Amino acid sequence: MDDFDAFLDEVTNDDGQLEDMMRDKKDGIIFVIDCSRDMFMERTYSDSSTSQSLTPFQMSTRAVLSVIKNKIVSSSDDLVGLIFFNCQETKNATNFLNINVPFERMSVPSAVLIKYLKALDTSSGCSTANISPSDHICPLGNVFWTVANLYGAVKQESLASKRVFFFTSNDHPHHDNPGLKKAARTRAKDLADFGIDLELFNIQPAAKQSRLFDMKPFWGDLLFVGDDLDSDCLDDESVNRFPDSTEKFEELLARVRRRESKKRTLRRTTLTLVPDYQLSIRMYSVYQPSRRLPSTYIDSLTGKPVRSRVE
Repeated sequence: MDDFDAFLDEVTNDDGQLEDMMRDKKDGIIFVIDCSRDMFMERTYSDSSTSQSLTPFQMSTRAVLSVIKNKIVSSSDDLVGLIFFNCQETKNATNFLNINVPFERMSVPSAVLIKYLKALDTSSGCSTANISPSDHICPLGNVFWTVANLYGAVKQESLASKRVFFFTSNDHPHHDNPGLKKAARTRAKDLADFGIDLELFNIQPAAKQSRLFDMKPFWGDLLFVGDDLDSDCLDDESVNRFPDSTEKFEELLARVRRRESKKRTLRRTTLTLVPDYQLSIRMYSVYQPSRRLPSTYIDSLTGKPVRSRVE
């Protein structure tokens, strides 16, 4: 109990400690979006009051756009990255075919990124950005390698968490190529070893709406889905085959927002109940002080920050 009491006294005596401990760490998220033909097949999605025709690709980019906007307000220092795969254009540091990384490095959320994502909501915008489906299937192992390269260019000590938000409608990648499937699992394990968490946002295949997204053939062994699925129950048919998580756009958006904020351990300590019997305790901050961001003067004509100059 001594360690626990000492921690409570320390926090009580230093009102600014919590803010100092949380301020120096950033969260990193790389958004990976599948650009296969199925993702560009239009279907009808229902919101609370209206129905609209959208492609799974549009649903994905809109969800990513929502996260970026929220981070500009709440976590402007966090780093984000963007990867498209199974697309025609190849643009990445290692020249892996059919992988497009529009921004070479991870960066803080910005108006440039928001403008880019908004443009992808239309077919003309996708054409301008060279985002179109390819007939060549990109190995997922190369995609995970690209993720590792983006995180590798960031100073690791500055990141409290490293995550990948993966949007796809393909529940069984490389079903006809055991070698590529094994390579993908190996690369995914490498990411886990580096502390990079994969989080899947599955979309029901638009071409086969009667078939549920099946986790068992591939994704169940690859990653832990999170609050919606217990990894210990992957052999249960009722758990492996579950309804389309994006049947309604609001559901996808809510699911993304639930995982947007990463839970970080503030402090670890031990609680001694009786001699030779201790419990390990992790402490989390439910509430923390909100810092007002510094104001910046913007040029009304160019939209760029105004800089003073002495002559």
